[in-house]
Amino acid sequence: KYDIDYQKLVYVNAGNETANGMECTHYQVSGTFDGEYEPNPDMGKYPVTMTVSGDVWIADINGAGPALIRQRLLLKSDVTGTNGDHMKEETSVEDDTLDINSTVIEAPIR
Repeated sequence: KYDIDYQKLVYVNAGNETANGMECTHYQVSGTFDGEYEPNPDMGKYPVTMTVSGDVWIADINGAGPALIRQRLLLKSDVTGTNGDHMKEETSVEDDTLDINSTVIEAPIR
């Protein structure tokens, strides 16, 4: 429900590892940045400060460029309401990209 601005994070190289069957570079990430939160289109947007910490694994996919293969992040958000009150929340983000380069093309049915 919050957009993570990966460009505003600090990346520390933690070495090369295999993640989800792909050779990856493991990065420890952290950072704090400001954004907007829109609970639904009728309510408008609210300012939010997000603090992110955790790990990402990035692979170079056969000349297609870098791809996020795995992430394990803790996202702490602080949303400022219209009357100045704050809603604070912690969210775990865990994603895995699987089966890259595993496309199977079936023979046409005759």
